[in-house]
Amino acid sequence: MLTDAARDAETLLVVLHAALPEHAALPAAWPRCAALWPHAVHLAPLHGHSPLDPARLRRLWDRIATYLQYGPALYSQATNLIERALALSREALGDEHPATTLPSMNNLAEALKAQGDLAGARKLHEQTLAMRRRVLGEEHPKTSISAWNLFAALLQAEDAEAASGVLHEHLLWLAESDPAGLGGDQREIRRRVRKLTGLDDGESSS
Repeated sequence: MLTDAARDAETLLVVLHAALPEHAALPAAWPRCAALWPHAVHLAPLHGHSPLDPARLRRLWDRIATYLQYGPALYSQATNLIERALALSREALGDEHPATTLPSMNNLAEALKAQGDLAGARKLHEQTLAMRRRVLGEEHPKTSISAWNLFAALLQAEDAEAASGVLHEHLLWLAESDPAGLGGDQREIRRRVRKLTGLDDGESSS
């Protein structure tokens, strides 16, 4: 009986994972995410009894959490799923895995910020930035995203001095970079940095 239940749980996970929309933050994906949400939550106790594929389960919980934040704005429920996804990543792949653990840390920090826990968001963004700098390098696109998210959290917390430090240490280099050599997220961050620093000259490529 236990073997059958474990097999059924794994089959459910495969089906839910296959049905996941690619971009859960977009309104067009929300109806499907809403339908998948209760089933995704149902997998938590099943995973406790018989471990499921951690990569699929982490991705499922992360995507549903994204929907919960951008769709119905259920930040507490989103935070719970992201925390579960982060625990999975740490257990399976370690504290600094660039493709799983660090994105979950970033997502959790953003969820905390949305709930008004600016101190918690700041701490997590600082940790994620330090790890991405160490693992990926200062100029990696994901490192730039972490730097910008930390900068935004510090501004929201009205810590202008700390925000200025992040801007000058980790973001200002983007303003002087050729946008042709940057990723899409970095080009957008570059545009924002140039606007903030008065360097925006209406470049069509920025």
